[in-house]
Amino acid sequence: RTRQVVGSPAEENGPAWAPDGKGFSYASTIGRETEIYYKALDAAEPTLLVPASAKVWAIDTFFSKDGSKVYFIGMKDGKRMLGAVNRAGGAMEVVLDDLGGFLAMNGVVLTPDGKSLVVVKVAGDGSPALWTSTPPGAAPVKLEGAPVMDPAVGRCYLRFSPDGKKLLATTSGS
Repeated sequence: RTRQVVGSPAEENGPAWAPDGKGFSYASTIGRETEIYYKALDAAEPTLLVPASAKVWAIDTFFSKDGSKVYFIGMKDGKRMLGAVNRAGGAMEVVLDDLGGFLAMNGVVLTPDGKSLVVVKVAGDGSPALWTSTPPGAAPVKLEGAPVMDPAVGRCYLRFSPDGKKLLATTSGS
């Protein structure tokens, strides 16, 4: 059985199930104005977490392991960044700033144990590479031994295997 749980004139992107399965987060964009929402399945309306006035253009959301935070990849002040907000609402925080590249590059995933983030960060020489942030929000460190990424990489998606031992990275050209 299917049912529509969100409907608006906006473009809704980057949905993610909450770990408890009781709701989901998503980014809702009209033009370059994005809002981040949490929609409990038993609620009539979604909860606004990040308003358009925050001036973040976001495309993807995901949860912390315990479900208390909603992370999102976005652009703020012309820089690609990772933001977060409490699932219940509150002030937005910039978790990682100045990741380089452009919004559609995406490329952020939380490790299955929730203790680290793996991100595609564009270094000063313009080449994208995998970096880790342990704990989430700590200064990123380049992941040594990771495959070299093509500087023309466009989109990049990162996902861990169910056992958490392997990282899958898919990329496309710009």
